[in-house]
Amino acid sequence: MSPRKQLSEVNKARHILAAWFDQHPVGPEQFHAALEPLITPPALALGWGETELQAVYSLEPVTGMLRGLGYERAIRLPWIRGTGTPMQAFLAARGRRLLPAGRHYLRALMAARNELLEVVSVDAGRSIEVRPVGATSRVVRVHEFSASTQVSPGQYLLAEILPMPDGRMFAAGMLPIDADRIAGLRKLQGEALLQQAVSAWAIPMYLQAGELLGFKTNKLPNDCVDDQPEPTPAPAHEPASATTREPAIE
Repeated sequence: MSPRKQLSEVNKARHILAAWFDQHPVGPEQFHAALEPLITPPALALGWGETELQAVYSLEPVTGMLRGLGYERAIRLPWIRGTGTPMQAFLAARGRRLLPAGRHYLRALMAARNELLEVVSVDAGRSIEVRPVGATSRVVRVHEFSASTQVSPGQYLLAEILPMPDGRMFAAGMLPIDADRIAGLRKLQGEALLQQAVSAWAIPMYLQAGELLGFKTNKLPNDCVDDQPEPTPAPAHEPASATTREPAIE
């Protein structure tokens, strides 16, 4: 199977999963509960309330970056009311027809973890070579047809890499992180890394959006992200990582 055909099968599984999750009685609430602890701290740091936050998440550049992250985090967190996780319920359902690569992707997603990665090289339209921040070796090639046209060597990403039968892939939630935030993030892991890295990405994005919308913001110290409150304890398994709902993970 070619990497592009593999991606096609994965995208079909993402759409099926998202449609099922959207129609689930607890799906929207589960989605909100997964995103709220990530998107609210940077808004509070800027002195914003619910009105400003909702307005920012009406902008496609913001929702577009967090849509996949939101779905793939929500389906791996324990149900807010119930046992197990949405992912477990989805995969266990009888008669669920998924193409092989799509099913493999979802199973691999359950074991994936967030990493802070440095972009080493880019083959635009084909792949990205990355390595963990601070590592001098362990360069990994990841098939990525879209984002590979938008990143360049030396950039940093928060991402999950999934081993696949026909080449590694990134999970849907991948965020660019400014270089000046890397020092404060590189020692973190798991849920702490996820929460702090989302804040590191969100604050510059919020500032741009706030300027566009005419919002006033607090003046932030240089280390505002590192001084965020301690994250809540991670659940038994590592989650994946907008309040706007869409019917598919992109």
